[in-house]
Amino acid sequence: MKFEIKNRFSGAVQFTAEIEAEEGTAYSLKIGMAVRWAYKAKADLRGAALRCADLRGAALWGADLQGADLRGADLRGADLQGADLRGADLRGADLWGADLRCADLQGADLRGADLRGADLWGADLRGADLWDADLRGAYLRGADLRGAYLRALTSGALTSGTLTSGALTSGALTSGTLMVKKSPSKKLPSKY
Repeated sequence: MKFEIKNRFSGAVQFTAEIEAEEGTAYSLKIGMAVRWAYKAKADLRGAALRCADLRGAALWGADLQGADLRGADLRGADLQGADLRGADLRGADLWGADLRCADLQGADLRGADLRGADLWGADLRGADLWDADLRGAYLRGADLRGAYLRALTSGALTSGTLTSGALTSGALTSGTLMVKKSPSKKLPSKY
């Protein structure tokens, strides 16, 4: 079946994916299949309306999702290593255990996102809004959190999270402990 993905800003059809799904298949599954199809076809995903997409375990390594609407998306265990998520709307997204190493999340809206156990090694989170995000067990080594909004990282939301060699300059942290050390240089993981 043909499934259209629209641009979140203009409402225009951004691309049409050819997916294998029954008419009664849940919207979240259809849009998830369409995103996987688009990624393989190297379709433009910037600014795409992908709200509530089921992308569990999706291989989206290096995907350009800049400005995409991924509110409420299920990205548990997804490989988003090196992905461009600048300005993406990830409010309420489930990123539990996702691989976000070296991902660019500058200015991303991650309010209420579940980032438990996510690997954010070397991720760029400058200016990101992490209000009420759950970072328990997240790995933040080398992550750049300058200007990130971290309010509501209270009551253990960063408990057992690791932020070593990370940058936290002019970020707002209400109650919490961060260990910040200067690192000699940021090196990319072996996939790069």
